[in-house]
Amino acid sequence: MFRLTEKEIWDKITDKLTVPYFGRVKLKIGDDEVTIHKQWQNNKVFFPVYVNGWIRGSKEFEEKYKKYWWEKDINKSNKMIEFDKKLAKLTKDPEHIKSAEIKVIGKSYTPFFKSLRTLKSQYKKRGFEIEILEEE
Repeated sequence: MFRLTEKEIWDKITDKLTVPYFGRVKLKIGDDEVTIHKQWQNNKVFFPVYVNGWIRGSKEFEEKYKKYWWEKDINKSNKMIEFDKKLAKLTKDPEHIKSAEIKVIGKSYTPFFKSLRTLKSQYKKRGFEIEILEEE
C-alpha cells in the first residue's frame, strides 16, 4: 500500500471537515485515535478533538493528551504590564525588572479549535505522523 504525502493528508482532512454542516474525520496519531468533529454553536463553528473517544477526563488524561488540543499563550493584561513597569521603576529590584519584561505568563489548552487553519498549523508545527482512518 502506498503512503499519502502530508499535503494529500491535509487535503483529505480539509475536505471532510468543510462539508456544509457537520463534518468528521478519524485520525491515527501514534497509538491514539483522534476524532475531530465540525460543530456549530451560536452561528460559530468550532472543531472539538476527541482522543480515544473522550474529550476530557481525569488530570492524568489531560496531561497525556493535551498535545492534541489548541495551545494558546496566556498574556498579561495591559494593566498588569503597566503595574509591573511602575513597580520595577520604583523599587529597582532585579526581580521586579525581570517580571516587567515578561509578557506571556503561561499556556492554556482547550480541547477544541476555533478554525481549521489553526488546527492545521498547530498539528503541522507539532510534527505528528498522521494517518486517516477510513470510514466504513
